[in-house]
Amino acid sequence: MGCYSDRTLKSEAERLDTVENQTDRTAQYLRDAILAGELRPNQMLIAADIAAALSVSRTPVREALQRLLQEGYAKKLTNGFCVVAEHPASEMLESLEVEGQLLKLAVRLVHERGSEDTLRILDERYAAMMQAIEAGRLDEWTGMAQTWVEALVSGSGNSVLLAMIDGLKVHYWRHRWSRSFRLADCKDLTERYKLVSDALRAGDADKAEAAVAELGKVVRSYASVWSATTPEGGK
Repeated sequence: MGCYSDRTLKSEAERLDTVENQTDRTAQYLRDAILAGELRPNQMLIAADIAAALSVSRTPVREALQRLLQEGYAKKLTNGFCVVAEHPASEMLESLEVEGQLLKLAVRLVHERGSEDTLRILDERYAAMMQAIEAGRLDEWTGMAQTWVEALVSGSGNSVLLAMIDGLKVHYWRHRWSRSFRLADCKDLTERYKLVSDALRAGDADKAEAAVAELGKVVRSYASVWSATTPEGGK
């Protein structure tokens, strides 16, 4: 039976921490490059080349690529290589249609469970979105808008519903088209988020469901306009 000294364990912990930090930075670098169009759909993601470009070992690069596969930024070919995922505009719009229906179920479940914690978190996300708008930080607004959706679904208490929402992988697209938003667009959507949480706080499930349905319709309209005016359907 092997044993390890405290020094060995500490050294190993520090090494793992370094790899994790490098994985985080590598994954974010690749996400940003994909969102900016520097890495194009179907472009090969070669671990050795990425490691050399970022001056890191291949281990954090391989782990970063696994994250991108899970998030829908990349896909694996039959030969085992990874490439940047190609998401047709039609796939995005269909995903948003499904997400809209799932969010209607989420508000019903949140209403039934009456979680005050969920309503508090939704209010906090709303406040954070408004602060991001006032500061003109649209990337921050996009992130907070996504956490609002995640908080709503989490508040449903249904793990299957949460997994289904996560499985739609629309985050990729939401970041892409939100870069074309104006501050007025962000404010409009933010107020629609608030209409949903206000209806839930008032205990009006029908009004909350109607509000989230209207929110979904507006989000899909923004996505439709963006995909129609972006070359190659948003590629």
